[in-house]
Amino acid sequence: MHELLAQTLDAEDHPDRDGYVRAVRALALALLAPKTRSDVQTALLEWLIPTLSEDEAVLSSASLRGMSDWDEALHDAGVDMIADATAFATFLERTAACFEQRPEVTPNLRSMLQAKVQWRAKDRLRSRTLRQRRERAAQASPVEASGETQSQLIARLCVEKVIQSLGQEPQFADAFEGLLRGDSITEVADRTGLSRQQIYRLLARARDFIAEDQSKTRRADV
Repeated sequence: MHELLAQTLDAEDHPDRDGYVRAVRALALALLAPKTRSDVQTALLEWLIPTLSEDEAVLSSASLRGMSDWDEALHDAGVDMIADATAFATFLERTAACFEQRPEVTPNLRSMLQAKVQWRAKDRLRSRTLRQRRERAAQASPVEASGETQSQLIARLCVEKVIQSLGQEPQFADAFEGLLRGDSITEVADRTGLSRQQIYRLLARARDFIAEDQSKTRRADV
């Protein structure tokens, strides 16, 4: 285990909260430093991934063969989370700030990371299930599947109007494209480099724009 990770875990059981906060921040800085990033990521993978499943031996293997869909989703979500060193370091920094501001919170880095991975895994599994349903529907009705449904076409036209109106950067158009395909928020964030918060704000602006546009249309019809 990497020395900084070991120090962080040891500090959880120590009454010195300031020491724990310093240890978490040191771990975050090590993730951002090119010389130490790889070693810290490897240590985090070896420490966290096997604990994500009720059967630790399942995720201890480097092979995904024989895993359940849920265990595979956990494995992939955990690996992806740790691979994004900048986002992971930002999470650790927020965690340290939380412990500074809320002394009543009991430090437990493992449980926090497990909850974070489980949330991402559920998001991925839901998206995968929806894609599989669409694929089965396409195979059952190849004629209908050859083109977009009316609702998909309307959604795409709305998205194009939103992008033109808001003048967004190309990655926002890519985000909309992924969401129209049924990709999860996590998948869109991973592919475009946008944060989840940016995507949620983008969706909120799109909803506001569409609501305003519909309101103008209704007033014009009166």
